[in-house]
Amino acid sequence: MQLTQQELSPLHLQLLITIEPEDYKEKLDQELRKYRSKANLKGFRKGMAPLDVIKKMAGKPILAEVINELVSHAFADYLKQNNMDIFLEPIALEEIEARNVYSATQMNTYTFGFEIGVKPDFEVKGISPEDSYTEYDIEISDEMLEKEVENYRLRKGKNIETEKVESEKDLLQVKANELEGDQIKEGGVETRFSILVSECKDEAVKAAFMGKSVGDTVDFDIFELEDLEEDKVYKYLLKIEKDEDNPVGRMFRATIEKISRTVPADLNEEFFESLQDETVKNVDDLKEKFRSSYKSTLQNMSKEYLYREIMEHIIDSTDIQLPETFLKKYLKHHNPEIADEDIEKISTHSK
Repeated sequence: MQLTQQELSPLHLQLLITIEPEDYKEKLDQELRKYRSKANLKGFRKGMAPLDVIKKMAGKPILAEVINELVSHAFADYLKQNNMDIFLEPIALEEIEARNVYSATQMNTYTFGFEIGVKPDFEVKGISPEDSYTEYDIEISDEMLEKEVENYRLRKGKNIETEKVESEKDLLQVKANELEGDQIKEGGVETRFSILVSECKDEAVKAAFMGKSVGDTVDFDIFELEDLEEDKVYKYLLKIEKDEDNPVGRMFRATIEKISRTVPADLNEEFFESLQDETVKNVDDLKEKFRSSYKSTLQNMSKEYLYREIMEHIIDSTDIQLPETFLKKYLKHHNPEIADEDIEKISTHSK
């Protein structure tokens, strides 16, 4: 058995493994006799068929299995003896293997070729005593706690109907009609939907809603009302399928049909009892609970940022060579539909 190595490019090798008859003859004979002992062929007693018959009937697949086992062991031994790790898996050189003619009656020589990408040795940088990193202690402001208390009061609050828009947090239920000029279009689109005043993208429209009452109207460009893609406007606001032959006008007139808002819960004894938490008796206790929760979350975020900073610094500082030519060939070999220019883009992006 012979194994030859050729460097094709940095960390990219070609291996040729040659199997001679003396490498496989004994094992082949053993496997053929083993097969014969179990064979039950017409015209012969079980296990007594001539070896020549067995060779003609099952010799090729048995030989192929013997040869493949020898090649696998030779390849594994080569990596072990050279203390070598490889990327992914070898690329079999099919054009070399195609020359092999399997025959259990003729003692042929068989050659197999592989390309491999070798993992390089490298020294990890960025972890020496001279390298330093910062873990941030994020301050929790009173403003953050006040905002959290206010949001919690809203979650515990009651929803009421009102006659006038007084807050950007008011939820409006409107009927919107398509306009033609400054009049409602005859046969035009009519739709109903709800919108928070604060969700209006156009500040002028937001201002127009403020102070309005049930029954009042506001004109707007429905495709600019909220921060939505066109297909979402059709789905959630217009609630119709888009028709290229009959485009919908942009301007609509909304009539306010209902105004509702959430009234924050009062910070009274009933409110704190509803929390069912013996440690929270007043606003200060509630803020402290939020502070503890915030602290835990922000500490985890700080650690995640620290770990990411360490990893990025190690990657930037450590020089690792890769078998670029092999990896490109491997990608193309297993994904022949990928264009060469796309493989180049992937290679450039990974550097």
